[in-house]
Amino acid sequence: MRALSDISDIQYEDLVDRELYGFPRRKIVYDVKYLLYCAEIAIGRENKINRARDMFTYLATPDCKKFIQTYRIFRNGVKKKLLEFRYKEELREAQRWYRDIFGMRIPIE
Repeated sequence: MRALSDISDIQYEDLVDRELYGFPRRKIVYDVKYLLYCAEIAIGRENKINRARDMFTYLATPDCKKFIQTYRIFRNGVKKKLLEFRYKEELREAQRWYRDIFGMRIPIE
């Protein structure tokens, strides 16, 4: 029975966040923390890339784009990580992730 009330609390928090910020801030923070944790515990380069793919696909959703535009420090961290993936890890897919999230081409290093 407790789980049902927790779900309704979460839905209420989402509604409050949507009114205050225009997006479900707490849900996004929770989801990003979970996706980072999944990437951290993944074993092997290919598995880590798959977890990063999941995270950047999630960050390309409309609510996450609003979140990214609102929080400058988070936005700069996402940009820095995408540049690192593209130029240090030589992962070409990072270009598409950057374009999906920020709506522009990735800068040339």
